[in-house]
Amino acid sequence: MQVLTTVIVSFFFIGLSKSTDIFGVDCGENLVQYADKKWKTLSNSCCVSSASRGPTIQTPDGEVKMIYGITNNEIFYKTQIDDGKSWQGPIPGSLGIQDIDMTSDQTIVGVNKEGKLVTNSGTNSWYNIPGNRNLKALTVLHNDKILAVFEDGSMKIKDSLYARKWNKVQSPKGVKFIEVAQKPDKTIVGVTDDGKLLTTKEPKKKTQWRDRKSVV
Repeated sequence: MQVLTTVIVSFFFIGLSKSTDIFGVDCGENLVQYADKKWKTLSNSCCVSSASRGPTIQTPDGEVKMIYGITNNEIFYKTQIDDGKSWQGPIPGSLGIQDIDMTSDQTIVGVNKEGKLVTNSGTNSWYNIPGNRNLKALTVLHNDKILAVFEDGSMKIKDSLYARKWNKVQSPKGVKFIEVAQKPDKTIVGVTDDGKLLTTKEPKKKTQWRDRKSVV
């Protein structure tokens, strides 16, 4: 089985349990999908530094899950994951965003290039949430708690988007994280700056992390 962190710099999950609902961005800035125990490069999906799940939208063919991709600190999107079409966009007003995720009510949460936590409820304007600085990446957990990686490589969690207090999540000695996501089974997956993949069941002050070779 291919080792995830030798090629993947960002990843996310959009489904309930299927391995084909695992997506990532490889070191060549291509959007990739995990299927048949390997990563598949999706057509016309290059040149994104990170990607994330988007909202569920209604089309004439039924519901589809959008995917967001970020390039040059702007958000682009796909409405059909592997239809051969290029990224669409950019989304108006998205300049300066370096990482995004989405809450259960489909509110977009992001980290801008100044390391601040921002939100967007479907308008062209982003709103800064006061008291949140030096962020690098984030993920919204199943219970809408916010788990973030900070510029110093530490990981912290807070109870909700507008909660003021961040609580430190214990990291292994000497480890600096660069990315974090949550699997459908609620496992937390973190990528370190030296390419290791670590998992834990519960991010908290005293947390045990495990080395993994694959995300599945």
